[in-house]
Amino acid sequence: MQRREKDAQRKRKSRRDFQSKLRSLCSQDPELAKRPKCRDGVSGRPTLETDQPGLLEAIKRIVAFGGGADARRRSELIRCCRTLDDVLEKLKDESFTISRSGLYLRFLPRRSCSTEGKRHVRTVPVKLVRAAADEHRSHPDTAFAVASIRHVKSLASLM
Repeated sequence: MQRREKDAQRKRKSRRDFQSKLRSLCSQDPELAKRPKCRDGVSGRPTLETDQPGLLEAIKRIVAFGGGADARRRSELIRCCRTLDDVLEKLKDESFTISRSGLYLRFLPRRSCSTEGKRHVRTVPVKLVRAAADEHRSHPDTAFAVASIRHVKSLASLM
């Protein structure tokens, strides 16, 4: 147990020393300060929203055209009638660079309490609609088509 605590203290001290050396180098050389590691306070890769500022607004604009309102109209939620690939293609046409999974994480999750749902951090009020086969059953010509097929089968059996 003591070994783990000492390792943790050693790593903390190492990170602190590294950050102080990095800050001193960045203060001495302004060209070096423009590098990603020298950003103030945050380390790592910047988010897509900082690199591509209009990304979330572009997603809203693309989805709003052809999208539907929330089922009970109690929120500002937009139900997206397009597929994820369609939205991705439109974003690429507008010269945004984003991966398919990165785009999916910008939409509202199906279940926000799940582990996967907690990954959706910066979202737009858009929810993807699941593919449903409900519309196939309620087509007005269904009965006519079934009757025609049965009639053709009965004629074929007579001959």
